[in-house]
Amino acid sequence: MLIGLARNVFSAPSGVPHSFARQAVTHLAFFLAYLALFRISYIFQISDLRSTPWNPEAGIAVVGGAILGWPSLPVIFLASIVSKLTNPTILTVGWEIVAAVANAIVFAGSAAALRRFFPALETTTTGSIVLFIVYAVIVTLASAIVRLVIASLALDISPAYLVNYALTLSVGNVVGVLTIVPLFFAAKPLSGWLRYFAGFTLFHWVSTLAILLTSVIVFGLEDTDKFKFFYLVFLPVMVFAIRDGLMGAAFSILLSDIAMIAILLWRVSEPSTATELQVLMISLSATGLVMGATISERRRISLELEESHIRLHDSQAALLQASRLSLASEMAAALAHEINQPLSSIRSFIRAARRKLDQGRVKHADLKSDIDAAVKEVDVAAGLIRETRKFLERGDGTKEKLNLRQLLLTCFDLIGPELSASRINWDLRLPEKLPPVMGNAMQIQQVVLNLVRNAKESILEGRGKARNIKLDVSLDSRPGYVEIAVSDSGPGIPSGVKAMLFKPLKSSKDNGLGLGLSLSNTIITAHGGSIWYDEAVPGGARFAFTLPLPASLERAR
Repeated sequence: MLIGLARNVFSAPSGVPHSFARQAVTHLAFFLAYLALFRISYIFQISDLRSTPWNPEAGIAVVGGAILGWPSLPVIFLASIVSKLTNPTILTVGWEIVAAVANAIVFAGSAAALRRFFPALETTTTGSIVLFIVYAVIVTLASAIVRLVIASLALDISPAYLVNYALTLSVGNVVGVLTIVPLFFAAKPLSGWLRYFAGFTLFHWVSTLAILLTSVIVFGLEDTDKFKFFYLVFLPVMVFAIRDGLMGAAFSILLSDIAMIAILLWRVSEPSTATELQVLMISLSATGLVMGATISERRRISLELEESHIRLHDSQAALLQASRLSLASEMAAALAHEINQPLSSIRSFIRAARRKLDQGRVKHADLKSDIDAAVKEVDVAAGLIRETRKFLERGDGTKEKLNLRQLLLTCFDLIGPELSASRINWDLRLPEKLPPVMGNAMQIQQVVLNLVRNAKESILEGRGKARNIKLDVSLDSRPGYVEIAVSDSGPGIPSGVKAMLFKPLKSSKDNGLGLGLSLSNTIITAHGGSIWYDEAVPGGARFAFTLPLPASLERAR
């Protein structure tokens, strides 16, 4: 926490460059943190060679190298030599200096060299945690070998005893690295941990109490000297990891290690007990970190997937809107011509009424007839404008029961003027009784208009004498579904184009974007139906799609 405080809270004194003051305070924080953690771990020694069950200062050295880079080496060296010389030691000052240099190079130096591979807490993956655990084992083993060589040169002690000492030291360093370093994976550990502790709920306090109680049960009772119930400590750590991911795992592991060592120190346990404790602490740390990283990674992937779905939905909605605008722009000329007809009629009826008034031959029945006729033409024009405007609205994509007959008649009103201007016959064949369908009205209209427009363009490109488009509806092709088909008298679909009909950005037209059929396929699929090109029809082209009837949806549920 001292390191996080130095990086996030301290500001530069007046008259001193901010970057220099910040670096100085940060280096001082590492120095003090190293001394404090060394002193805490040094209280509980397990051999005459001054080894301890865990060495959190090794974790601080790694954190220093990962955060500060190569400039951390002098700080770690000074902290190491001061901590050794201010506590009982079996080495001479000269050999302690050599050991401090080696300690700084192995821990801070390796972390400085690999600092870009240390992940941030927000992006840590299971794979990166596994690699970190491997790194911790390798670097602590290297430190133990160096320490073994120094001790063998400086002391006249049996090799077997030195090997046991080096092994104990290595395991203690692994525990320290696995416990301390994950706390600083975040770029700003202080602010992150403050937010974490500020969000503590009853669950967190109960889980914290569970860690303390299980530690007492396992290590504080006379009947549990053999660590028979150590697995109980795993439970609250796993709960923290599942609840809060890697951050919860890092906190609970640190709390568990401190609680276990404090209780064993209170009980004045034997060295053999501490050796068992080291192995168990490594197992606990590795298990908690891997589980926490896995949970965090899964949640992050789930959140990214959800955001991706939202972006995809927004993009599809925007694309559908753009497609509707494109259709509307192409229908604009024909629609303007169609609206001009009722406007001309309105003008004629009003002029006729005015002429009758000017001549003084006022017959209420005639005036009423002219006015009613004008109002009727106004309703026709307003209806066209209203349906076109409704079609252009983006909408929210909600599905509801639709009157399919009215929906298809509206499509005829929208596209009819354009077909009339192109001298194409339009044949709408609807059953007498047509049940409602489930869907979004604007989206289904867009599919129908896309198919009709494609049919129109195919007829115009074919330059044939027959100019017919037929839309028919069937309830017998597939139980529980209604089939809507659009057929034309054009030249049909070339064989080389059939395979890519419904693929986006694939078009047989010179100026086509290849979005109409792709969007139609997306819409119909989202409605629970299917769309296809019917190759069995000779002459021309026939596209059909299905929509589910409400009863079939209920059965599917």
